[in-house]
Amino acid sequence: LELGTRGNTMVTCVACHPSQDVVAIGYEDGMVIAARFADAKEVLLRRPGKGAITSMMWDKEERRIVFGSAAGDCGVIDITS
Repeated sequence: LELGTRGNTMVTCVACHPSQDVVAIGYEDGMVIAARFADAKEVLLRRPGKGAITSMMWDKEERRIVFGSAAGDCGVIDITS
């Protein structure tokens, strides 16, 4: 199974959803996507930014992803919207 393959852009961080078959994938260029294991469907959650995604975590309600980058960028992505 391969998810989130983007040519020559390296994956730097992953965070599996606590209860669903979904993974958030962060890249060295700052992009974040979500991908389903069942059909490999991908959704862009954040366009490329200034630095590599270095950390990600799902919140307690399992509907938001918190991320941080090597450049100091950070944010919260609500996947229900």
